[in-house]
Order: sequence, then C-alpha cells, then structure tokens
Amino acid sequence: MEDQSVPSVFRSSTTRRQALIGMATGTVAFALALNTPPSAATAAAAGPLADVAPLPAGAPDRALFAAAEQRLAPYLAVLAPLANGVEDADPDTYGFMRGGFWRSPAPTFNARVQENVFTLSWFHANTRSWNPYAGDPALLARLDAAIGHYLRLQKPQGCWPEYSAGELSRPATAFALGFLTVTLIELQRADALPDTQADIITALRTAADWFLDPANPTVWSNPIPYTNQVAGGLLGIAEALPLLGDPTLADRLNERIDVLARDGLSPVGYFYEQNGNDFGYSVGVMTPDLAALYETTGSPVVKRLQERYFEWVRYNFVREPDGAGWFCNVATSSRTSLFILDDVKDDSYKADINALWTSSIPISAAFTTSREDKAALRAAWAASTAPVAPPPAAGTDPQVVRLSTYPEGFPTRAKKNAAISTMPYLASDDFVEFRTDPRGQQHLFVRKPKYYFGGFFGTRPTSRVQAGLSFLWHPDAGMVLYGSNNGVENCWGTHRSNQYTSIDSNGNLAARYFEGDPARNDELALDEVNTAVSLGVRYAPLDGRLTKDAQFRADALRIKVTAREHSTERLPFVLRSDDRLTLLGARETEWVPGVDVSGEGTGLRVRRGNTDVVIKWNTTLLVRLVPKTQTYFKDASRRQHMLLLPFGTALEYTIRFAPVRPPAGGLRLGSPPPPPTL
Repeated sequence: MEDQSVPSVFRSSTTRRQALIGMATGTVAFALALNTPPSAATAAAAGPLADVAPLPAGAPDRALFAAAEQRLAPYLAVLAPLANGVEDADPDTYGFMRGGFWRSPAPTFNARVQENVFTLSWFHANTRSWNPYAGDPALLARLDAAIGHYLRLQKPQGCWPEYSAGELSRPATAFALGFLTVTLIELQRADALPDTQADIITALRTAADWFLDPANPTVWSNPIPYTNQVAGGLLGIAEALPLLGDPTLADRLNERIDVLARDGLSPVGYFYEQNGNDFGYSVGVMTPDLAALYETTGSPVVKRLQERYFEWVRYNFVREPDGAGWFCNVATSSRTSLFILDDVKDDSYKADINALWTSSIPISAAFTTSREDKAALRAAWAASTAPVAPPPAAGTDPQVVRLSTYPEGFPTRAKKNAAISTMPYLASDDFVEFRTDPRGQQHLFVRKPKYYFGGFFGTRPTSRVQAGLSFLWHPDAGMVLYGSNNGVENCWGTHRSNQYTSIDSNGNLAARYFEGDPARNDELALDEVNTAVSLGVRYAPLDGRLTKDAQFRADALRIKVTAREHSTERLPFVLRSDDRLTLLGARETEWVPGVDVSGEGTGLRVRRGNTDVVIKWNTTLLVRLVPKTQTYFKDASRRQHMLLLPFGTALEYTIRFAPVRPPAGGLRLGSPPPPPTL
C-alpha cells in the first residue's frame, strides 16, 4: 500500500479548511459539545410546527445569484415544500420528510429520505440577498425535527436502514456520514441547536467506527461490489475528522482508502459497481465524490485511483467529430444506462459540478464543460425571464447543494481540446486494446484507420450488460452502430427470428482470439491479443445455438454468422435526419431516416457528409429499417434505427467506409473548392 501520513488527511486548501473548521462556532464551544451527552433531541417531539413561508412573488430572482450559485436557485424554489413536508402530527414518525422527495420508495424507516436535512441546514445558515430563509425559525424547527427522525433511525451498531427496518445498510450509512457531517457544519455556522449538534457528533462517531471496521462484511469485501457507496462513506468521515476529536480516525481512514484502491478497482480499470463496470455511477457519483475526498485529504492514493479510472474512460467515451459530445460504451454498464455526455452541460448535471479534477488530472478536462461555455450558459441563465423551476421531487438531490461548497475548476477551451486530443483512438489509428478481469470479463477495443470498435466477451457481471459487438465509429462520420443495455431489442447481435429475446448479446459469450481470419485457426493466447496485426474473434453463446466470427481488417469489419435455426441479425444504427440512405441491390432505392421501411437488397449505404458507410451482405435479403424512440444529445440530432436482417442459418456481412466521390466532370454540389496550387 502507498504511504500516507496522518497529516495528509488534513491537507486541504485554505478555503476547504475554512469550510470544515473555520465555519464552526469556535473550538472551545465545540469542545464542550464533544463532551455533551445525547440530549432529548433524539426523542420524538410532539405538536404541530409552523409552516415555512412560501417564496415571495418573483422569487427566485435570477439577477441576484452569483454565477457559481445559480445551481441553488431550483433548490430555493423547492425549499418551502421540502421543509413543510416534515411530519409534525404523527408522534411515531415525527420529523420524517414526506412528499416523495429524493428517494423512492419512501417508507418512514428509509434513512436516505432524510438526506435533505443538509439542504434545509444550508439555506438556514447562509445569508444571501436572494435567500429569505437564512435564520428562519420555522425552518430551523422543521430541520431539528427532521434531524431527530434521522438520528432515531440509527441502529445500535452505528448504521442506518434503507430497504427494510432491520437492515444494516452500507449506502444509507455511507451517505448519512456525509450529509450529517455537512449539516453539523451548517449548524455551527449558524450557532444553532447545540444539543442537536452533540447528538450528531455521537451518531457520527458510532457510524464512523462501524464503517471503518475491517471485519465489517457489510462494507468490506474483495472485490468491493459497490465502490461509489464506500467512497461516499470515506468522504463523509474525511469531512468529519476535524469535528470529531478522535485522532485515531485519521489512521483508520488512510488504511481504508488504501483498501478501496486495492479492492474497488478492477485490473481492467473500472470501479466495481455490482462487480462490473458502470458509467452512470462511476462518472456521475464516484468521480465527484473522489474529487471531494482528494480535495479534503490530499491523499495521493485517491488521486492515483481516479487517474486509473480516467485512463479506462478514454477508451470508452467516444468523441463525436462535430463536437456534440461523447457516446459512452453503455452496453458494458452493469447498473445504469448513461448513453452520452453532452459537450456543454448545465449546472443540473451533477458529475460536471465544480470539475474538481481538472487541476490535478489534466485528462479530466476533456469530459467537462469549458470555462467559456459555462460562462455563456450562466450569462444566458441570468438574462432569462422564465420562472426558475424547482427540481422534480425525485431529483431533489442534496449532493448538488453539498458539492457547491467546493471550489470550481472548469478548464479553458484550449485545455479541454488538448485533453480531447489525447484520446487513444484520436491519437492513433491502429491498435488493439484487450483487457481482462479475473471474473471472466473481456473488454476489446480495436482501432483501424477507417474505424474504431468496442466489444465485450466472456462472463457478464449482471444481466443488464449486453455482450458481443458494442459500437462502431468512424473519425469523420462519428458513431455508426451503437448497442445499448436498456433492453435486448436495442443490441447489436443475432437472435432466433421468432424470439428476439434470444439474442446472443443477452448472455455469456465464450470467445477465442486469432491472428487474421478465425477460419485459419491461428489462435492467440489471451496475453497475445494486444499484439495482433489483423485480429479475429470467434464467439458463441454457451448453448451453442450460433457461432459468430468477427475479423478486424485494415479497411473493413467482416462478420460471419452460422446459426442452428432461422435467425435475424440486428444492427443498431445511429442516424441523423440529413443522412442519405440507399438500399443496394439489383435496383437502388432511396430511404429516409425516421421512416419504417422494408425492401429487398444486398446492402445499405449511409451517406453522411463526405463519408459513405456501406454494409453489404452475401445474399439478397428482405430487410427492414425501424426508427426507434431513443435519441442522442440534447438537440436530439441523432436517433437509433434498427436494421433487421432475417437470413436463415448463414450470413456474412462487411462494413466499409469510403470518401464520397464527386460526380464526373465537376465538383459535387456543396463541396468546397479545391485548394490553390502552390
């Protein structure tokens, strides 16, 4: 394990140190609170609470918000309903935060429902010209009741429940450590509820002890199955360290950070989520939490952990050449479906908040919004006359408010573009990248001058992962074929013609790797795959109902399918409205994106800008192109279309890319003039 001295845990910028310690009401007063026994605040109170007043007409006033705090305006708009949802009639559930905010389902024993105590505490403690709730006694009383319910849910062991009343929940405890800590900081800032502060300290000490215990199997195993949850708990403990007065916690935290790095990251490069790769949780939750953990501790282990993850992301986030953003290799995600990242993201996108990693890990700048674009978005927001809408109830995420307390680090556009240029498939046009996990997962990326391919073989970590062929991209045309994990009907694969759920991607695939055409049987060992010049793959579902060969030639991708029963090949095309489609065959037929159409032919040409994408199959087939509802990017400029090839028991098809040839005798309409002769 890497060495981390105890003082490194307290290494933070002046701003962050002030956030953690300087906001307290004072060392002496807090030391007294440390020795205060639990008070009656942990017992259910009784009696109705005054309502928090609604916002005055015209509020939130966009003009009053500093640029970096615009993300708080929707939370100001929802604050009164959020606070007034605190139960004040039923003594058995007094303080429970009703209203369906943030978590669903929301039984009264679900501790995660209470995480917005921090949101209430922040608005109570922080004076702003736009915040009428600073120091509001009705808000404080409801906050106190909500904290009381939160603390009463804690188990004697120190943990909290989520899905059942008796559960010892890792995630509920992890995030309680974080949100109760920052709530405590806000109470100190406001010099409010000293007895409740003492109760929170007692709860945090017990929770930290439970969470850091190496013998606790609820938190610690190898691999760590849900790393974002463990990272969230470690962040909460790191933020609490200066407040708990226990010098032994620093060493214990450092040791557990080392374990997170050892057991939470696959050799492939991803953070384990349900024992597999998941971009939704790892990019949207884990990455900002690790950034905050690094900001709080300065731990080199945390930084290296995140560097290794970004190195993995570089192969899986595929840049569109027009700058719209990134396609994510979602077919391999184990829990969620993060299809794309827009190039420019507003403040509602949590993973983009603060862009904390850009100052220490330059590659991270590629995936966040540039400083110039963020400034333009915020200027437009401030100038808008539209009312500020509250977040949807289920989207009232207290982490948005929490991360706003950290500094911002949005990169300049030049730094962002420099980071983008380092993507391996942009920096090189010929490589094989093959990575394996000890649990039988095999991730393959192949770059050839005409295309970039991604695929997954072996053992799926969850049934959500779709195996086999994942995506195909061209450096000028962008994403062409893109399989997803939000249903087997959206995959790139082969199924029995009368049962699309039998698609080969919806199961484990046994794969063998070859130099050249698999038919030549020049098989490679797994540790030789990265050295292949012309890689071939032969794979099959475990029941043997079909076999598929893929050969990655310099100029084309060739697929050959041999099936036992009449089968259909599904190809998930990404099409744009101005793509020109032509069904090839004895006669050429023009097709239009967005129209469900069928016809007989031997191939399909997609003309996109100055590039022709041509797929040809080895016999005349009656094929169908089906537009789907899934669109990509905020402008919905791309749409999924499924090409269906019913073929019997044998099929071979080849996908090639070629520049569009101008018509004989002159320039193609709309093409630029030739460069001058020098």
